Amino acid sequence: MGIGHTRYSTTGSSVRRNAQPMACTTVVGDVAVAHNDNLINAHHLREKMEAEGEVFDTTNDSEVIAKLPAR
Repeated sequence: MGIGHTRYSTTGSSVRRNAQPMACTTVVGDVAVAHNDNLINAHHLREKMEAEGEVFDTTNDSEVIAKLPAR
């Protein structure tokens, strides 16, 4: 399976780890996501997820999206 997308990070700093597609490992397996918009409540969701023990590797809202289905 593959996913292709070439885009700078939608949020967070423009560093390599924030580039899309965003891939992460979750409790249900590996997840990859790419999107062309901003998740307007990413900060709120991220704070809530971190309070519940979620660990993030980036500052990109795409990582929040990638981790949501596993929850």
